[in-house]
Amino acid sequence: MYGAASFVYRLINAIHSGSVKKIHQKGQAFTVMQNIEAFQKALAAYGVPSEDLFQTVDLWEKRNIPAVTKTIFALARTVSNGCTLNTDHCL
Repeated sequence: MYGAASFVYRLINAIHSGSVKKIHQKGQAFTVMQNIEAFQKALAAYGVPSEDLFQTVDLWEKRNIPAVTKTIFALARTVSNGCTLNTDHCL
């Protein structure tokens, strides 16, 4: 699961450098779940609507991969609409 989880951190940091500042590289499941939560917070700060965000367990436990995919598409939509970090509007 570290592979899929690390992908999402790299994704948001590639779009906006430093969005997820602290990434736990090693540790228990709890620390990886903290990383996923940091990713979700970064998405919300970037302007992805909260209703498009997956739940932490959707990725961590592979419970709902379609929800994770929906979130990635929502991020792509947000980026293409010209949203920027910490704004309340899109261009």
